[in-house]
Amino acid sequence: MNNLEGKGVIDYNYNEDILYFYIERFITKGEHKYDYSFDLEGFIIDLDEDGHGIAIVLLDASEKLNVPKMVLKFIKGGNFKAKVEKNLILVSFSLISVIRNKLQQFTLNAERLNTPQLKETGVECQIAPMVQQV
Repeated sequence: MNNLEGKGVIDYNYNEDILYFYIERFITKGEHKYDYSFDLEGFIIDLDEDGHGIAIVLLDASEKLNVPKMVLKFIKGGNFKAKVEKNLILVSFSLISVIRNKLQQFTLNAERLNTPQLKETGVECQIAPMVQQV
């Protein structure tokens, strides 16, 4: 199985409630160019030309994570892992947010049958602490 890992970037669109995770070097350095996406009930895995997972997009993120949108707006870091095995697609992540000056951590693990028969691969990302944007 091919594993890809690296420093990650996270972005949250508050108005659309969409959480984006991707490995920075794949986007900024042009490594593993995006080819297509596969939607697993709102967990979208972006794949490169070789079928490797390079990013995750989570639609209706606050609903799926069972947290208020404000928690996602103040994410400071975390990590994610997407793993495609012969029969399963596994997506898991943990995020750290700061609400009222208190760190809050939450996790999500999802498992789906690999019915599209994606290639065996994995992507792991540690998200660097973010600087709050004004």
